[in-house]
Amino acid sequence: MNYKFSTALYDEGQTIKDVQFWSIKETDDYIDDLSIKLNSTSLEFITHIECTKLPIYLINGHSFQIFTNDEESEFYFKHKILTIPNSNKLLNYGILTKIKDKIDSDQYFVFYFNNDNNSIDCLIVDFSVINKLNELDHNNKIDNNSFITKKKNRTIPNTQVFDKVLKQKQDNNPFLLSNQNDIQQNSTSSLSILTNQEQINNAINKLIFSGLRIRGLSKNQTNSINEILKIKEIHQMTYKSAIFALKKYNYTNSNNKKNNLQIKFNDVQEIIENLLHLFVDVE
Repeated sequence: MNYKFSTALYDEGQTIKDVQFWSIKETDDYIDDLSIKLNSTSLEFITHIECTKLPIYLINGHSFQIFTNDEESEFYFKHKILTIPNSNKLLNYGILTKIKDKIDSDQYFVFYFNNDNNSIDCLIVDFSVINKLNELDHNNKIDNNSFITKKKNRTIPNTQVFDKVLKQKQDNNPFLLSNQNDIQQNSTSSLSILTNQEQINNAINKLIFSGLRIRGLSKNQTNSINEILKIKEIHQMTYKSAIFALKKYNYTNSNNKKNNLQIKFNDVQEIIENLLHLFVDVE
């Protein structure tokens, strides 16, 4: 076995140290770049997954054997992988992790128990393959002899029934303005002046949660850990970006005097809607 690199694993405030990656190969083309990434940060636990259902085409390269000299790290892997509550398929389950603070990363790491070697192993899963296949299919570059089946041309379905149902749901949606009183109330609140940082923070949070609920993204409406994490990431990105965007109101002019610009509620609302449109909405 050949030592490749070591990293740490973050899981709800607990940092698992000395997670060593070992390989049967002496050289790996993509490992050097990966080693640089993981030496500067760590992995982050996402959820348990059933390893036998991993699509083969998403697996990037061979597996790694995981070793550690840290007793707490050894106990962590035993607890997370070998002691899964209410599971009758013990050896089929593993844990899914990703590079910490890399929201746009397509690379995920799956730790699992290898029954053949009686060891903890790790596979790298690369979801960018899906985008590449979709691009090839869109540009008709998939060869006819490929194992990939092209999508058949389909007629565009009549969506009038769905549009009617969607309109009814929108009319009954409590988060959408449905009458003149709501419009007048919103118009009044949009003219409100935010005079301190606490009011600004409350307005940003309120508008983000409202915008996410309208888009069907609410922690109270899902039990999926992945969905909850996604909503949390979108909220954090939007909140930080909104705070940064509002800094323009504190800029000074050439005479070193603060601009007399005031932050209105509708200014914050416009920023939040633009950010959610950028982060969430699909054209």
